[in-house]
Amino acid sequence: MTQGLGGGAPAGEPVDRAFRVDLRGVVDLLSHHLYSSPQVYLRELVQNAVDAVTARRGAEPSAPGQVLLVPSDVAADGRLHCVDTGCGLSPDDVERFLATIGSSSKRDELGLARADLLGQFGIGLLSCFLVADGIELVTTPAGGGPTTRWVGRSDGGYTVTVLDAAAAARERAALADLVAAAGAPDLPTGAGTWVRLLPRRDARDTTSAGEVERLARRFAQMLPVEVSVARAGGRTERVTRDVRPWDGDARSAAQMRDEAADLLGVPVLAVLPVTVRTAGLRGVVAVLGRPTAPSSRQAHHVYAKGMLVGTGVEGLLPGWAFFARALVDTDGLRLTASRESLYDDDLLAEVREALGEHLRRWLLRTADVAPQRFGEVLALHEPGMRALAVHDDDLYRAYAPLMTVETSVGTTTLGDALRRFDVVRWTATTDEFRQVLPVASAQGLGVVNAGYSFQAELMERLPLLDPDVRAVQVVPGDLDAHVDLLDDDVLAGYARFLEVARETLGRLDVDVEVRSFTPASLPALVLDDRESAHRRSARAAADDADDAWAGLLAALDDGGRSEIRLLLNHAHPVVRRLTTPMPARVLALTAEALWCQALLLGQRPLRPADQAVMNRSFVGLLELATGTAEEGDQL
Repeated sequence: MTQGLGGGAPAGEPVDRAFRVDLRGVVDLLSHHLYSSPQVYLRELVQNAVDAVTARRGAEPSAPGQVLLVPSDVAADGRLHCVDTGCGLSPDDVERFLATIGSSSKRDELGLARADLLGQFGIGLLSCFLVADGIELVTTPAGGGPTTRWVGRSDGGYTVTVLDAAAAARERAALADLVAAAGAPDLPTGAGTWVRLLPRRDARDTTSAGEVERLARRFAQMLPVEVSVARAGGRTERVTRDVRPWDGDARSAAQMRDEAADLLGVPVLAVLPVTVRTAGLRGVVAVLGRPTAPSSRQAHHVYAKGMLVGTGVEGLLPGWAFFARALVDTDGLRLTASRESLYDDDLLAEVREALGEHLRRWLLRTADVAPQRFGEVLALHEPGMRALAVHDDDLYRAYAPLMTVETSVGTTTLGDALRRFDVVRWTATTDEFRQVLPVASAQGLGVVNAGYSFQAELMERLPLLDPDVRAVQVVPGDLDAHVDLLDDDVLAGYARFLEVARETLGRLDVDVEVRSFTPASLPALVLDDRESAHRRSARAAADDADDAWAGLLAALDDGGRSEIRLLLNHAHPVVRRLTTPMPARVLALTAEALWCQALLLGQRPLRPADQAVMNRSFVGLLELATGTAEEGDQL
């Protein structure tokens, strides 16, 4: 015979059971996997208190709105206290919200299920177990009714006591004494909630005066309810602000800028007020007053109904706006379970686009009416301007003439380069610019280095500035049109040298040619385009691959040249000297030395093989110069 579950039900019939909740396990889950730090207990306490005040004011607009925090080292009993003048709870409310894990006062039917509440009372109170093994709560409903005491323990047990008149009077008297000793005699003590925590030994620092005030100021300074912290000596310190960054008032631009800099903790160049009605969002976007790398992490300050969500929230501005930080409050954006970041959904994407448009319009307006200020923005954040101008025609027209560019005649603005050069030639990489620069400078060719982030894309958009502009992308191979071929009889004099040089440098994937070009002071020039470099890389991969992969790479090979070209200048006297008879080792050392010098002049990186060649040629030439070379190698 089969025994049913629980021993009292027939086999095969379902048995209803309730989950057993290990509260210690829940608290461990909160502390290690949901909340970033036990410090959030204070945020949750204040959220519950502010929600209670908000709910009471929904029915009584003139009701008092105060929250008092008394740190454990200020209170005479060594406990941390949180007192609010909110709506309070009835005995049924206490049983419903505090006895059921996961229950929330946002889901009740007592007027507390409101969109303007911050947290979830039943869940939030659990966070207090992060710092205490017991929570004591005494509450009196504002609409009338008995006072109730709820005591919860971290082992999952709790007691609920509906106080008689004498016990309720004693609680009110004790609360009045606490409030008076804290220096807040004006705080009403008739209705509301009083939470008491006896901190564990390892959490006493977290509930001490200095830490409580710091956390309260961090989390609660923007709340519309007055929050105060008791200090030693019978006085309190208000931590909430009278004016918040998103409040409309008569503050000057300088005052708003200083306030944003103080809150964000970074220098601020300018601030612009922003609003996104669909998300109930308002605040400011600050343009940073220091250079910022495009890869820098966007750390925005976000508040939800005045309570801090986080100071390192990401995703609120477009990626190109890395030079700006948001300082905003929202009623509508969804928060993650920990309420420490934003839920990445369609509404957040809409906000990101809207704030980006706010910033874009501000930049255009500033460029039009305050060019000096726009210049200050560019001086600090030009990479960001480039990133935006690539995709924004209006901003491109405003920014491109002011874009700083490196040219063959020095660093200038793109607008000045357009005025100076009949034809604007530009290279897509800095390496290509360095290769063409010596010849271009000597021959008076205007070349722009567009090798920095987004500059090549911006150069391609030059017709937006002027449809008649003549702009041409150049690559090192285009220099062939600006160097002269040698007559056959002159080139024949280099035959022996070219034979030795090509054999010597061929191991480095270098081909050697002799041409004539200006400036005559430049003995050699390295030319290497991206197509040749790609072929070298592909062919090297094919050499190391298995037969099947090597066959595929070979099939994709276009057969073009892959060697780096070393152009020697016939106009240079050292190069012309190479037509005279010399020992093969001397010719080889000279070819290596000219190769290394061309690399250095072109600011090209030296491969390990190049470094070995440079050392060998340097020592070999020293031996020749000092007469210590072998007899057959002497000049």
